[in-house]
Formats: sequence, C-alpha cells, structure tokens
Amino acid sequence: MKDEVKSRIKALQVAKSDFTSAAKRSVAELGKRRDRLVADLKRANKRIALMRVQTANKAARLANASKASAQKTRAKVKEELDELRASARAVRAEAHTMRGELRVVREYLAEARHHLSHALHIDRAIAKVEKAMQKRRSQKK
Repeated sequence: MKDEVKSRIKALQVAKSDFTSAAKRSVAELGKRRDRLVADLKRANKRIALMRVQTANKAARLANASKASAQKTRAKVKEELDELRASARAVRAEAHTMRGELRVVREYLAEARHHLSHALHIDRAIAKVEKAMQKRRSQKK
C-alpha cells in the first residue's frame, strides 16, 4: 500500500512539474512570436509610408512632365506609378494578414497565461497539502 501511495505521489509531482513547465514554455514562445509579428508589422507600415511618399513624388513628376517628352516620360512614370501602387497593395494585404495573425497569437497568449496561472495555483495548493501532510507525519512520530 505504501509503495502504491508513493508511486502515485511521484506521478502527481511529475505531472505537476510537466504542466507548469509546459505552460511557462508556451507563454514564452507565444510572447516571442507576438514580438516578432509586431516588429514585422511595424516594418510593413514603414514600407507603406515610404511607398506613399514615392507614389506622391511619381505623381508630381507625372504632372510636371514637359509636353515635349510627354509621351515617353508620362508612359514611363505612369508604369512606375502603377508598379508602386501594386506593391503598396501587396504590402497592405501582407500587413492585414499579419494583423490577423497577431490577433490570434494574442488570444493564444492570453489563454496560455490563464493556464499558467491555474498551473501555479494548483502547484501552490499541492504544496500546501504536502506541507500539511508532513506536519501530521511529524506530529505522529
């Protein structure tokens, strides 16, 4: 009987440590992923801002093109302007996707933190019970 109780106590301690370590690990990994996505999103927003400036400059150049070289210059600038707009749309779409991923990661992170708090509460409760059991054992001797 004592061996069975000892083995179950050992199994409980192993499960407790596995649960808390897994919760801590998932919180850390999700935090890193969130930070990475935030950094990527900031870079994408900077690219979008830069492309807006470039687009405005190209549009101004297109408007100010002289009539003598109007056909070639306007066609070339218009092509460049269209390419810039297309790449800006692609970057905006990428940023939109990143925002969606970031939202999901933040939700997972909140859940992981919730599980970690539960794990730590369970850990504390088990420690209290073990302490009380040890007190009773020491009083019996």
